[in-house]
Amino acid sequence: VEQANSAMIAREWLDQYLRTTYGEDSQRYKMVRQAIGMHRVLFLFEGLEDVGPLEQALRALICDVIHDRHLVVLTSRHVRENPACLEDLSEHVTTMVLQDLTDEQKRSIVLARLGRDGLRSFDELRLRQCKASQGDTEILEDSQEDVFGNPMM
Repeated sequence: VEQANSAMIAREWLDQYLRTTYGEDSQRYKMVRQAIGMHRVLFLFEGLEDVGPLEQALRALICDVIHDRHLVVLTSRHVRENPACLEDLSEHVTTMVLQDLTDEQKRSIVLARLGRDGLRSFDELRLRQCKASQGDTEILEDSQEDVFGNPMM
């Protein structure tokens, strides 16, 4: 009953979001609502592990949408505790676990996107990270530098 309530609230929230975003009388809103009604929408949920306090309502919405036979793609790291709703849907859901990229695959991507200079910087960064993981604190402080011009790296 609680999950059904959460799903209903989440569907109302989704509808309110669509009305607010597109305008209740807009053709786009009507088209999206019609497409949902005809099962012509692919629902994409990304990063379920980061959803925070809305997790229960979002899980209920996802389960409801899956039970209603809509197409759903959910990308997430391993879901923390209580994934019961999603695990109970194993007959309706295909689960894939992606493997980490190998170092050679990472280098190939860096070369393709950043060229040879980027690859050299990447190799230097990996070397510093390796030394830092072995306890070289001097290298650890130096590895904070901005290698690719991106403060997030």
